[in-house]
Amino acid sequence: MVARWSTSAQVRYIVVTAQPGTGKITGITCPGAGNDVTSAGATDAAASMFRPYVQARRNGTSAYGALATLMLGGPSTGSPYLRQLQEAVSRQPSYDPVLCAPAGVPSVTVGPATVVGGGSAALVVVTPRHSRPIVAVIVLGAKGWTVADIACQRP
Repeated sequence: MVARWSTSAQVRYIVVTAQPGTGKITGITCPGAGNDVTSAGATDAAASMFRPYVQARRNGTSAYGALATLMLGGPSTGSPYLRQLQEAVSRQPSYDPVLCAPAGVPSVTVGPATVVGGGSAALVVVTPRHSRPIVAVIVLGAKGWTVADIACQRP
């Protein structure tokens, strides 16, 4: 869902992700003011997180370790969202909260971006093979476009 609000200077949008079926809110993202995101930029931002994460997991790195590596450089450096994921992973859930997969590391492709909110945020579909799609919310961060939230139906 995309909510719109405005000030005298500009219109802003808030992206809310929720669980399918129940409607339980899983995340609220308030995009900052700045450059408009493009479909290509949003897809690249999602790919910059998912591809190295999947590769690290395939090489035997733990989910926690793969997230820590993502936080060392690039637009995800110090990401509060990735810190939340690290905390979730440290509780050893029965599934990978980044890939929304119960076991193993699925093949992952990053699909076309749907830009919403007048260009202030984008929703990007990430599709694991033989699984349900994942929706990543992309926003402008301090170091460029970055993943702000991931919504998926818990396996």
